[in-house]
Amino acid sequence: VWAKCLDLLNEELKKGVLDVETKKVSGICNFAPGYIDKENEVIVGLQTDAPLKRIVNLYGGTRMAEQSLKEYGYELDPTIKEHFTEYRKTHNQGVFDAYPPSVRKARSAGLITGLPDAYGRGRIIGDYRRIPLYGTDRLIKEKMHDLEELDDIMDDLVGLLLLAALLYGVKRILEHYGKSFGTIFKPAPPLPPHEEAFAALERLRVLNLCADGKHKLYYSTLTDILRTYIVRRFDVGAMEMTSDEIIEAMRGVELQQKQSMDLTMILREADLVKFAKAMPESSESEAAMRAAWEFVDATKPVEEIAQEEE
Repeated sequence: VWAKCLDLLNEELKKGVLDVETKKVSGICNFAPGYIDKENEVIVGLQTDAPLKRIVNLYGGTRMAEQSLKEYGYELDPTIKEHFTEYRKTHNQGVFDAYPPSVRKARSAGLITGLPDAYGRGRIIGDYRRIPLYGTDRLIKEKMHDLEELDDIMDDLVGLLLLAALLYGVKRILEHYGKSFGTIFKPAPPLPPHEEAFAALERLRVLNLCADGKHKLYYSTLTDILRTYIVRRFDVGAMEMTSDEIIEAMRGVELQQKQSMDLTMILREADLVKFAKAMPESSESEAAMRAAWEFVDATKPVEEIAQEEE
């Protein structure tokens, strides 16, 4: 799946924008389900019906969206443009209309910035229809519980009442939309331990924390990823253990010598950074990342390796 993403990202990098839908606007049910590699996806759902196909969001304002489209050689559908200019007031227009003359003058003079109309709400953005991985049933249940905990009429209560009503309305929409994906109301299946670890390691890598001098945070996160992996993969309570205790506990696990050495090296180096304020070179932190990746890759379940070889 990621290999296909990389190909698409490289193509988008060359073009600037891979594709834009100009005949529809953003909305939960405005697009058919989109996939990158349907047979191999665990968590599904794209912003549109195709990977990296952008949505035009006009609810904030039309001017910036039209400018962005023009830059990439696209033109907004005339019918949609007419609707959003003649029959509908956008958020941008509504906020600007509410400004008193003094605020407008201060805004024009550049004395104040960051007003809601200046947030670029009309630009081409990704309108990701995100469903919580624990399922929408739990989300609604928790919000109803919050509502029951409030017994006074106050702003928070009014807000929760509106939110509860909105959630039930959204659930009905999602029931229609979610049929294309299967159930979206129950929790998503957990990723295998090694896939979860690989994803976490990649997120840590791109943060480039050591380049910003955040060595302690980098090594703390790196070891937490390995601890979590060890808990799930080997049922060893690594989250509550010291480095020495983890090393000792892992002696009871069948590991190759290199795997044991890599794990020991990472834990020892992390302790030096966290407790002795050591400042490793960039090559050392990169080596620790490679060692962590190789440790997870070498110790993932045998059946997963067999499936990949097939």
